[in-house]
Amino acid sequence: MSDPESPRYRIHPLCAWRRIEDRVFVLNDRDAFVTLDDPVGLVVWQVLEQRPCSLDELVEAVAARFDVAVEEARRDLVEFLEALLAGRAIDAA
Repeated sequence: MSDPESPRYRIHPLCAWRRIEDRVFVLNDRDAFVTLDDPVGLVVWQVLEQRPCSLDELVEAVAARFDVAVEEARRDLVEFLEALLAGRAIDAA
């Protein structure tokens, strides 16, 4: 169960994005592109397309899809989410 106080990540409301085959192209509100084409990034985006999620929920989704330890998934996702936040592809509330 996720902590109700933890941030919930969502696709940034001011970005435009399009999924084309095995890639997601994101244009943020500052006219910068972010391209997601790795399997983990695509899973994270797919989950966020459905609903805002906590870090715990995203870790669970990645760990369930890939053969990876929960601790490793968490560590990698924190770094990945920070990059998406910096690129204004997602935000957190």
